[in-house]
Amino acid sequence: MYIKLGVNLAKKYRDCFGIYTPNKDSKVEEVILSFDAENGRYLKANPLHHSQKILMDTEKEFRISLHIYITLDFLQEILTRTWSLRIIAPDSLREKVCEIWKEALERNA
Repeated sequence: MYIKLGVNLAKKYRDCFGIYTPNKDSKVEEVILSFDAENGRYLKANPLHHSQKILMDTEKEFRISLHIYITLDFLQEILTRTWSLRIIAPDSLREKVCEIWKEALERNA
């Protein structure tokens, strides 16, 4: 039995990372992330999101772009790769992650 919700869930969540939905003011953003080659091998086999496009794949750097809403679950996912993560764009994401790291350092220093 199917329940008709009147909402196209595939469309609603297409640009989301997981189950979190963006707030009303959010927009889909182009996110460009860089990782070391080891993380690159993992991310080639297990893309972060269906919009993932490989921009660079060398012995030293693996760079991708995503078109995605920046939600809490996406932040949590990229924070798991901080040992090699470099956020190229957008600046607002880089600033948010730096703020999280700074608060973590202050709590744990």
